Amino acid sequence: MAGEAWQENFPPQDDPNVYSDKQWAVFSQYPHYHQIIGDLSQGLFSILGFSTLLEYMDHKHNLSLVKLQKTNLTALQEYLLTLRPHNRETICKLIHNWIPTYSVLCRQGREPSLLCPRCCQAIETSDHIWNCPDAEAITSRHDFLQLFLKHLLSLHTPVYILTVYEYKLSLALKLPYSQQFYIMDQLPQTLYCTLIQAIQHQNTVGRDNFLRGYISSYWFSLYKQAHSNTSPKISLHHGTKSWYRLP
Repeated sequence: MAGEAWQENFPPQDDPNVYSDKQWAVFSQYPHYHQIIGDLSQGLFSILGFSTLLEYMDHKHNLSLVKLQKTNLTALQEYLLTLRPHNRETICKLIHNWIPTYSVLCRQGREPSLLCPRCCQAIETSDHIWNCPDAEAITSRHDFLQLFLKHLLSLHTPVYILTVYEYKLSLALKLPYSQQFYIMDQLPQTLYCTLIQAIQHQNTVGRDNFLRGYISSYWFSLYKQAHSNTSPKISLHHGTKSWYRLP
């Protein structure tokens, strides 16, 4: 059937989407000429590779299909595409725990010791870099967190999102919670419900995955609600105390 579709009632010009080794592509003949079956091998590869990908994500990051369905993978992909190839490679290694820590380099025979070169107290793993007790490491993590929050503030991120991020990331990075932002106005019920959903789903996805870019899609919903024309304005304050308690 594919051969007949290729030879009979076919426009004289060659189609750029059909190659010599892909002649099983099938085209409609009447009334509209268009390809109805594309690259069969790529389609089969995508279907068969999907289950393998899910197994890998569950094993490597504890991310099941249910968790992934509410995770904003599109935003992560778009962010990676904005990076230069070298930077993108570095970020991908960070996401998949492939960074050259001393534990990895020692197993490869490239370093004599497994210990962290900063604190010299624990084996330097991909998890250790997030909570190394060395004073210089703590300062570096604190500076990166402040830079991240400042960037979100410049993008007009709602203060209740900043409050949660600062609190959660301070815990994840083993930093003192300075509480730069807190909420004075009571949140509307719709925003409050979405905020609770975002916190609970992000907790399910995992704190470590949050550091690696697996962000709940509920945060994006909150951001859109906050910038809609009907959304009330939530005032921003700086201080050290707050009535607002995070789940």
